[in-house]
Amino acid sequence: MNFAAPSMLWWLALAVPVIALYVLKVRLRRVPVSTLMFWDRVYQEKAPRSPFERLRHLGSLLFQLLLVALLALALADPFTDAEARTARRLVLVIDASASMAAPANPDEPGAGSRLDAAKARAADLVQGLRHRDAAAIIVAGAAAEVACGLTGHPPTLAEAVDAVPQTDAPGAVPDALALARRLVAGRENGRVLLFSDREPEGVTLDDNVALLPFGAAGGNVAITAFQARRSLTDPIGYEILAEVSNFADAPVECRLDFDLAGAGIDAVPLDLAPGETWRRTFEKTSQSGGELVARLVFDDAEADDEAGGDEAGTAPPANLLTADDEARAVLPPRDRMPVALVTPGNLFLQQVFAANPLVDLTVTGEAPDELPAGTILVLHRVVPEELPDGPVWFIDPREGGDLFTVGEEIVAPNVRLTEEAEGSPLLANVQLDQIDLPKVRPLTLAANVDAAVLAEVAAEVGAAGDADAEAGAPLLVALRRPLDGGGRGKAVVLAVDLDATDLPLRTAFPILAVNALTWFTDAAGELRPAAATGSTVSVPLPDGADSEQWSVFAPSGAARPLPAGLTAATLGPLAEAGLWRLAPRRPEVNDAEEPTAGTSSDAIDWPAETIPVAVNLTAPTESDTRTVAPASEGADPAGTAGGRPWWVWLAAGALVLVGVEWWLYQRRFIQ
Repeated sequence: MNFAAPSMLWWLALAVPVIALYVLKVRLRRVPVSTLMFWDRVYQEKAPRSPFERLRHLGSLLFQLLLVALLALALADPFTDAEARTARRLVLVIDASASMAAPANPDEPGAGSRLDAAKARAADLVQGLRHRDAAAIIVAGAAAEVACGLTGHPPTLAEAVDAVPQTDAPGAVPDALALARRLVAGRENGRVLLFSDREPEGVTLDDNVALLPFGAAGGNVAITAFQARRSLTDPIGYEILAEVSNFADAPVECRLDFDLAGAGIDAVPLDLAPGETWRRTFEKTSQSGGELVARLVFDDAEADDEAGGDEAGTAPPANLLTADDEARAVLPPRDRMPVALVTPGNLFLQQVFAANPLVDLTVTGEAPDELPAGTILVLHRVVPEELPDGPVWFIDPREGGDLFTVGEEIVAPNVRLTEEAEGSPLLANVQLDQIDLPKVRPLTLAANVDAAVLAEVAAEVGAAGDADAEAGAPLLVALRRPLDGGGRGKAVVLAVDLDATDLPLRTAFPILAVNALTWFTDAAGELRPAAATGSTVSVPLPDGADSEQWSVFAPSGAARPLPAGLTAATLGPLAEAGLWRLAPRRPEVNDAEEPTAGTSSDAIDWPAETIPVAVNLTAPTESDTRTVAPASEGADPAGTAGGRPWWVWLAAGALVLVGVEWWLYQRRFIQ
């Protein structure tokens, strides 16, 4: 016999004071009475005795000493060598990935999810642990996490099992198994039990790792890709990329709906063959932007037929998962652009800016001394002595300035693009070397200007093959000029006479204007990519933001404050699909009114500085529910549960002993 807590045996020393109290001589009190005739018999029964004479009533003493021994042994927690040799060390790895949200039994809608079935089986197992057994709980969600360390206390283990959350991410099962193997390494009778619906990829299940599968095979239709970005050419346009996959052995008819900021913008009917993947790009327009949602919609009658099947119940369900039926993206809004056009008069030039729905155009004949912040200044044939801060676009300058000088006119020049023009946003979808340019006034840039020459002109080659001195002179230049308040401002110079060329009549001219405006505002093809569940993303905070005053809000409403000193917030591993948000805490709002866990994110009035991050379940391995792995041999530990530990029986014996002693005392069998 061994003891888990041998130091508890010191409680046997309580036998000494018990014996001392028992043999202690009782002194009788002297009380005056009127007569002694009634006290003679009592005196005879309770006559004073010597300490050793009291040992003739040993029944009560033996009961008390036995009670002390039982309690001390129970506290010492005895166990046998056989129990020590057969004690198990189990690590329960519970897969909480997105696929575990599928029904455990599609034919029984109220049976719960695969995760519910796995948690119920794990709870039964921990309740049946034998004495000296120990178990640990590891959750394989977006990341591997130890929910409960090795312990033999079933209530603690059951509480950890019940608290395992369902996630929308691919399960980190390989990492969880590696962690579980480390927990049982070097321990006799150590074993890892994986509660999942599939075999983990890239992991070999050996004799110490067993799989307990849950769920039944069935079909599923999923959105496997969804992104949105602003157009590179259309000021208010944007593009949507959507992909839908049919993970079923039967054809499926459904509809893909698109919503922007809560308003429907399109609906596409789909007829997907078994195993087909449908992919398409859409072009739409919107200035405001917002939350873009793609949603799969199934016809009710079709869904009922597919879920119920025929009378024999052999038809598989068509859509077991719902987490991949919806995807989100964030479409950045397009801000309005104030443009101040200074021109002696050119209808084509005015119409190019007036036709842009984002431009607030102001036309004047003289260059202003000051401009409102954010205004783009367009100077047509005008070069003022002093330029205001902000972006400037020079078109057909007739005079020079601090940035450049204008040369003599060249007739019938050759236009060619430079190496820097390749990939330049200013020349996206623009073929400037194809225009008809009868004459041009070439530019000479100042020596200290930080410029990129995108197009240049050369005089017509002569008979001897020698070019004119103006060969290679800049025609289109993107440069950065020093500002009075510090920093560098953007500027574009286009040395083209609009009245002497066909450029205003070509589509290249409005495209060039849009490219220039978007280059000035850094708003070309904005993309806030939607992240995948299980991934980790870094989101830059606004300049000057105090990260300690910001929090991260999950789609469920759970909030996590950011530490101080951050310029970018790290989100992840992302366990929930939906719209995550980075938002500042508002000083005018009481703490009781701040968003908390369980609060619907759609019901919150978010501050204007809020940064949304779209997160979607786009993992085909999770959406494909057509297969369920078989169980490993000997995976189910049922039937191995043992009896109660020895201390339980010893404590019960002590309780019974107290009851017996009380009964014997009441019956006057002991004193």
